[in-house]
Amino acid sequence: MKKLTSLMLALMLALALLTGCGSNTQEAVEATAAPEVTAAPEATETPDAAEATAAPEEEAQDEKTITVTFSVTDAEGNVTPFELTAQEGATLADALLDAGLISQEEHDAGFVTVVNGIEANWDDGQAWWCLVDGQGEMTSVGISEITLAQGDAYGFVYTQGQ
Repeated sequence: MKKLTSLMLALMLALALLTGCGSNTQEAVEATAAPEVTAAPEATETPDAAEATAAPEEEAQDEKTITVTFSVTDAEGNVTPFELTAQEGATLADALLDAGLISQEEHDAGFVTVVNGIEANWDDGQAWWCLVDGQGEMTSVGISEITLAQGDAYGFVYTQGQ
Protein backbone atom coordinates (compact mmCIF):
# COMPACT_ATOMS: atom_id res chain seq x y z
CA MET A 1 0.00 0.00 0.00
CA LYS A 2 2.84 2.36 0.87
CA LYS A 3 4.55 1.65 -2.45
CA LEU A 4 1.33 2.35 -4.32
CA THR A 5 0.87 5.65 -2.49
CA SER A 6 4.47 6.65 -3.25
CA LEU A 7 4.04 5.72 -6.90
CA MET A 8 0.82 7.73 -7.15
CA LEU A 9 2.49 10.74 -5.53
CA ALA A 10 5.42 10.51 -7.94
CA LEU A 11 3.07 10.26 -10.93
CA MET A 12 1.05 13.27 -9.74
CA LEU A 13 4.22 15.31 -9.29
CA ALA A 14 5.45 14.33 -12.76
CA LEU A 15 2.07 15.28 -14.23
CA ALA A 16 2.18 18.59 -12.39
CA LEU A 17 5.63 19.34 -13.79
CA LEU A 18 4.51 18.51 -17.31
CA THR A 19 1.38 20.66 -17.23
CA GLY A 20 3.27 23.86 -16.46
CA CYS A 21 3.18 26.53 -13.85
CA GLY A 22 0.05 28.46 -14.74
CA SER A 23 -0.59 31.80 -16.34
CA ASN A 24 0.90 34.03 -13.64
CA THR A 25 4.51 32.92 -14.22
CA GLN A 26 5.11 35.29 -17.15
CA GLU A 27 3.92 38.26 -15.12
CA ALA A 28 6.08 37.23 -12.16
CA VAL A 29 9.28 37.05 -14.18
CA GLU A 30 8.50 40.25 -16.13
CA ALA A 31 8.01 42.09 -12.84
CA THR A 32 11.67 41.49 -12.00
CA ALA A 33 13.39 43.40 -14.77
CA ALA A 34 17.14 43.56 -14.31
CA PRO A 35 18.36 46.85 -12.83
CA GLU A 36 20.69 49.00 -14.88
CA VAL A 37 24.36 48.51 -14.19
CA THR A 38 26.67 51.42 -14.81
CA ALA A 39 30.43 51.31 -15.10
CA ALA A 40 32.61 53.29 -12.75
CA PRO A 41 34.23 56.36 -14.32
CA GLU A 42 37.69 55.79 -15.71
CA ALA A 43 40.66 57.10 -13.78
CA THR A 44 42.43 60.08 -15.33
CA GLU A 45 45.84 59.20 -13.91
CA THR A 46 48.26 57.03 -15.84
CA PRO A 47 48.95 53.77 -14.00
CA ASP A 48 52.52 52.83 -13.22
CA ALA A 49 54.10 49.70 -14.68
CA ALA A 50 53.04 47.42 -11.80
CA GLU A 51 49.42 48.51 -12.04
CA ALA A 52 49.47 48.21 -15.82
CA THR A 53 50.52 44.56 -15.68
CA ALA A 54 47.89 43.75 -13.04
CA ALA A 55 45.07 45.43 -14.95
CA PRO A 56 44.62 42.73 -17.64
CA GLU A 57 44.33 40.06 -14.93
CA GLU A 58 41.71 42.11 -13.09
CA GLU A 59 39.79 42.70 -16.31
CA ALA A 60 39.90 38.96 -17.06
CA GLN A 61 38.48 38.24 -13.61
CA ASP A 62 35.74 40.86 -14.09
CA GLU A 63 34.81 39.36 -17.45
CA LYS A 64 34.23 35.99 -15.79
CA THR A 65 31.86 37.40 -13.17
CA ILE A 66 28.27 37.61 -14.38
CA THR A 67 24.99 38.95 -13.06
CA VAL A 68 21.75 36.99 -13.26
CA THR A 69 18.26 38.17 -12.33
CA PHE A 70 16.25 35.78 -10.18
CA SER A 71 12.77 36.16 -8.69
CA VAL A 72 10.82 34.30 -6.04
CA THR A 73 7.02 34.47 -6.29
CA ASP A 74 5.32 33.38 -3.07
CA ALA A 75 1.89 31.79 -2.57
CA GLU A 76 0.17 35.20 -2.49
CA GLY A 77 1.80 36.29 -5.75
CA ASN A 78 4.32 38.64 -4.12
CA VAL A 79 7.49 38.81 -6.21
CA THR A 80 10.88 39.27 -4.55
CA PRO A 81 13.66 40.05 -7.06
CA PHE A 82 17.29 39.09 -6.52
CA GLU A 83 20.44 39.95 -8.41
CA LEU A 84 22.75 36.94 -8.34
CA THR A 85 26.47 37.23 -8.98
CA ALA A 86 28.30 34.15 -10.20
CA GLN A 87 31.24 33.04 -12.23
CA GLU A 88 30.49 32.50 -15.91
CA GLY A 89 29.69 28.82 -16.44
CA ALA A 90 28.40 28.26 -12.90
CA THR A 91 25.12 26.43 -12.49
CA LEU A 92 21.93 28.06 -11.26
CA ALA A 93 22.12 25.71 -8.27
CA ASP A 94 25.54 27.15 -7.36
CA ALA A 95 24.34 30.75 -7.65
CA LEU A 96 21.21 30.07 -5.55
CA LEU A 97 23.30 28.38 -2.86
CA ASP A 98 25.84 31.24 -2.81
CA ALA A 99 22.99 33.76 -2.45
CA GLY A 100 21.51 31.77 0.44
CA LEU A 101 18.23 31.13 -1.38
CA ILE A 102 18.51 27.33 -1.10
CA SER A 103 20.26 24.98 1.33
CA GLN A 104 23.33 22.87 0.67
CA GLU A 105 21.16 19.75 0.95
CA GLU A 106 18.77 20.96 -1.75
CA HIS A 107 21.69 22.14 -3.90
CA ASP A 108 23.21 18.66 -3.77
CA ALA A 109 19.90 16.89 -4.37
CA GLY A 110 18.79 19.24 -7.15
CA PHE A 111 15.24 19.08 -5.78
CA VAL A 112 14.02 22.25 -4.09
CA THR A 113 11.27 22.52 -1.48
CA VAL A 114 12.42 25.63 0.43
CA VAL A 115 13.31 28.86 -1.38
CA ASN A 116 14.24 32.04 0.48
CA GLY A 117 12.83 30.47 3.65
CA ILE A 118 9.44 29.63 2.07
CA GLU A 119 8.49 25.96 2.00
CA ALA A 120 6.39 24.40 -0.73
CA ASN A 121 5.16 21.08 0.65
CA TRP A 122 3.51 18.70 -1.81
CA ASP A 123 1.86 16.82 1.06
CA ASP A 124 0.23 20.06 2.23
CA GLY A 125 -1.93 21.32 -0.63
CA GLN A 126 0.20 19.86 -3.44
CA ALA A 127 2.56 22.85 -3.30
CA TRP A 128 5.81 22.91 -5.29
CA TRP A 129 8.28 25.37 -6.80
CA CYS A 130 7.99 25.87 -10.56
CA LEU A 131 11.30 26.94 -12.13
CA VAL A 132 10.71 29.40 -14.97
CA ASP A 133 12.98 31.14 -17.45
CA GLY A 134 13.05 34.85 -18.29
CA GLN A 135 9.97 34.49 -20.52
CA GLY A 136 7.95 32.86 -17.74
CA GLU A 137 8.07 29.42 -19.33
CA MET A 138 8.68 26.38 -17.16
CA THR A 139 12.19 25.05 -17.75
CA SER A 140 12.68 21.54 -19.05
CA VAL A 141 15.70 20.94 -16.77
CA GLY A 142 16.51 21.50 -13.13
CA ILE A 143 18.72 24.03 -11.36
CA SER A 144 21.77 21.75 -11.46
CA GLU A 145 21.60 21.49 -15.25
CA ILE A 146 21.32 25.20 -16.09
CA THR A 147 24.64 26.84 -16.94
CA LEU A 148 24.47 30.59 -16.39
CA ALA A 149 25.45 33.36 -18.79
CA GLN A 150 25.47 37.13 -18.36
CA GLY A 151 21.97 38.61 -18.29
CA ASP A 152 20.07 35.36 -17.75
CA ALA A 153 16.78 35.55 -15.85
CA TYR A 154 15.06 32.76 -13.93
CA GLY A 155 12.58 32.45 -11.12
CA PHE A 156 10.79 30.13 -8.75
CA VAL A 157 7.00 30.41 -8.62
CA TYR A 158 5.11 28.86 -5.70
CA THR A 159 2.56 26.60 -7.35
CA GLN A 160 -0.25 24.45 -6.00
CA GLY A 161 -1.71 21.37 -7.62
CA GLN A 162 -0.97 22.14 -11.23
